[in-house]
Amino acid sequence: MSNKSSLAAEVTFDALIEMLGDHPEILLDIVTSFLDDAPNLMQAISEGIETKNFELVERNAHTIKSSSRLFGAEQFAAQCQILEDSAKNEQWNEVKTIASSLQQNYLLIAQELTHKLKTI
Repeated sequence: MSNKSSLAAEVTFDALIEMLGDHPEILLDIVTSFLDDAPNLMQAISEGIETKNFELVERNAHTIKSSSRLFGAEQFAAQCQILEDSAKNEQWNEVKTIASSLQQNYLLIAQELTHKLKTI
């Protein structure tokens, strides 16, 4: 399985459904909020990289990591963790490399969430 398909395949609402029970409107709100907020978080990461603001990168990587775990996106969350740690340790080359890949993977996750949103 390619990295792209494995990233998409791990996106699931199972954990949220287990926590929320039969409340699709809440699930819809959570997913919609993530899809609304995540582009701003990704943009803030990009801005942090442009200005070498490690704290901005670290903070936004942490936020998107936590949110993506709600949807079972563990590979993506792990990548966010690496970015967060690299920013915390001011490892500039690592931050740039991971952020580029993270942006591509975010688009895959967002696409899959948008697709799954139609099933709620």
